[in-house]
Amino acid sequence: MVKHAVVLDVSGSMESRRPELDQFIENLLGNTELPPNHMFVGFELSDALRPQGSVHGLDTRYRSLGDLTTVPDINGEIIVVTDGQGPLEDLYADVDPRRLVLLRAPSPVNPDAAVVLLSAPTSVVNGSTAFIRGIIRCDTEVEAVWHLYDGNAEVANSTVKLRAGVPFIVTHVLPVYADGLVRVRLTVDVKNDREPRNDEAATSILIGDSQQIIYCSPGVGENEDALLSTLRSVSPERVSLTKSLPLLADELEGVGLVIINNLSLAQSGATAEQLKTLADWVSGGGNLMMVGTDGAFGPGGYRGTLLEPLMPVKFRPDDSPPRQLLLLLDVSSSMNDSLPGGGSKLARLKEGALRVVEAAGENDRVAVVAFREGIRGDIKFYPARDPRLLEAINGLDARGSTHIGSALQQSLTGFSSGEHNGILMITDGDDVENAGQAAFEGIAQQAASKNLRFDFVLTAPGDRAWIDWITKHSSKPDAHLWSVGNAGFDGLLETLEHALAGQDIEWILNEPLSVSGVNTDLPKLVRTAPRSGPGTEILLKAVTQDSTPSEYPLLATRQLIGRTSCLCTDSWGDIAMGPVWRDAGFQRQVGDALQFMLESAGQTNLVLNPLKDGQFELVWTGNGAPPDADLTTDTDQIARRVSTGRWLLDSPTTGAELRVYDNQRLLQRIPLPDLVTPELRYTGDDAPFFELAAESGIRVFTSLGAWQPRRFVESTSSPDDYTWLPALLASICVVGGFWLRQKRS
Repeated sequence: MVKHAVVLDVSGSMESRRPELDQFIENLLGNTELPPNHMFVGFELSDALRPQGSVHGLDTRYRSLGDLTTVPDINGEIIVVTDGQGPLEDLYADVDPRRLVLLRAPSPVNPDAAVVLLSAPTSVVNGSTAFIRGIIRCDTEVEAVWHLYDGNAEVANSTVKLRAGVPFIVTHVLPVYADGLVRVRLTVDVKNDREPRNDEAATSILIGDSQQIIYCSPGVGENEDALLSTLRSVSPERVSLTKSLPLLADELEGVGLVIINNLSLAQSGATAEQLKTLADWVSGGGNLMMVGTDGAFGPGGYRGTLLEPLMPVKFRPDDSPPRQLLLLLDVSSSMNDSLPGGGSKLARLKEGALRVVEAAGENDRVAVVAFREGIRGDIKFYPARDPRLLEAINGLDARGSTHIGSALQQSLTGFSSGEHNGILMITDGDDVENAGQAAFEGIAQQAASKNLRFDFVLTAPGDRAWIDWITKHSSKPDAHLWSVGNAGFDGLLETLEHALAGQDIEWILNEPLSVSGVNTDLPKLVRTAPRSGPGTEILLKAVTQDSTPSEYPLLATRQLIGRTSCLCTDSWGDIAMGPVWRDAGFQRQVGDALQFMLESAGQTNLVLNPLKDGQFELVWTGNGAPPDADLTTDTDQIARRVSTGRWLLDSPTTGAELRVYDNQRLLQRIPLPDLVTPELRYTGDDAPFFELAAESGIRVFTSLGAWQPRRFVESTSSPDDYTWLPALLASICVVGGFWLRQKRS
């Protein structure tokens, strides 16, 4: 006797079709004619394989079909009646696909609309707004009505046309004015909906105290700063203006958002090393927005600092050609002098040289060359991350006198003509060689002819005639002077920051650019490059208007443990910026970015995110270091630590909130969402599932009319199926006829 298994999928996604399915199976088992000695045996499948008449409505688990392979009486084929709402790879994980027959369930009579997703921030500050986002979907084309509720009060609704299988996104900005827990519900209604259990989802938002916004800028008048005016309109009482950066942990206490608007690192009075506290704060859950052109990103001196890796853009554009930089270092005997604060000039020089190398791009090439009476050794360029550059810096020693003219003349021989080449010289400027005006003017002319950039960093105050002979020469070389001034040698690192930022000024575009969704040209942009990876979103892009357009990020956001965003243009200055900031499309996108930053500016240590497989993840957003162990909940669940600041949690117990602890310390009260289960989000047939199954060799039918029952035999070859013989004989006849014609000819 050959026994074939007929398995009916009775999982939750099929429950609304149960009357039609029961009749379908009854007809299938009773009316299908089988060969002699063949019979059907009925089973049901949900989270496990069970006999007919068992429990219905649980999750789909296709891997349970493997249990049939252990039943010796089932020696025929396995016919599965399903909607395809499960992973295809699970279907044939433990069953030979040659044995499987997929029988598509009968189409449902009525439509099913579902709330697929509802999301909101875990917490927001009192007096701000919460951005609500939902997704609804229907398996047929219908007219649907969605409703959004704040508690029991309806705050929004709309009638929409849903296309079959196409998600529809619902968004709403909800003002919040009272502390405590706000419960938000989204519902969808369609006529004759067959599955009411997926028509509603809910989530909660914890409303807390406001946190301060630190706005760092050079001090432009409030009426002239369009971004500040926009921010004041959102939360006027929270903004604190400053001309410096918050560099101490105490300064960031109670702060939800830091905005750096065109305040260069040099203007702030800070150094790259002093940004560590601010960077750690963002990495631990703080929020940072950078805005501007001349005083921001690369031109502002932030490229290569600890802030750059946190931002949604890289501070050097991808289309910027590699540079070739010769770092020319004065190592005359004066560099052995001690500094008032301790250490020597030579040690500070090495520190500065290392900063220059670290600021170079990955594709740049750098040469580190010392000079006294002339350059020491050969000029050899290496990739910016080559360890030989560090060896060259560490090997510097000071002796002899300063011959600037000879050193520059020899350095020029290391370059052929071409752009993006430069010499950055660090020296006290005292030229004991006295090469003379003619020699330096010749150097200027050679540099101009080779499109070479000079950056002279003077470590002592005072004027130098040889610098004027170069910078003021009629050939107009690209030469720049950077002096420590009265700060003396102690000001070297800060002066180098100025010099490095000055090299990045070339990345600012002062020309009309097109922006999709904005009805006026953008007059100014600092070129950056989008950062790849999860959590980064480019909201606006600017496109040049030349014959070969280039595209650059204008407005971007990034979700880390904290949040970052950037706006790569100005909010004051050029009169042409006015129409841009008055444009409705531009204002809307900037407003969304500010909302993105402000909604997480509360005292939140943990957020709870749903995952596709029904689990949840906990993500650390606190200002301090995250716990390095598993966490516990008030429902006695264990949140398993999987990486720094991230834990996995099985579906939490239903209720208004979840309390999460690190040992006995309460970390967070988290409002719990009440979402539609993954099993019920889609209850119609998954057409791509059946298409992929057919492509992988599984037979897919809508009825058993074409099915040829057979015993299944485990072997390396296919089962006893001779339907391929006619095709083989036809192929032999075609080949034979072709051979006979060739022979006769």
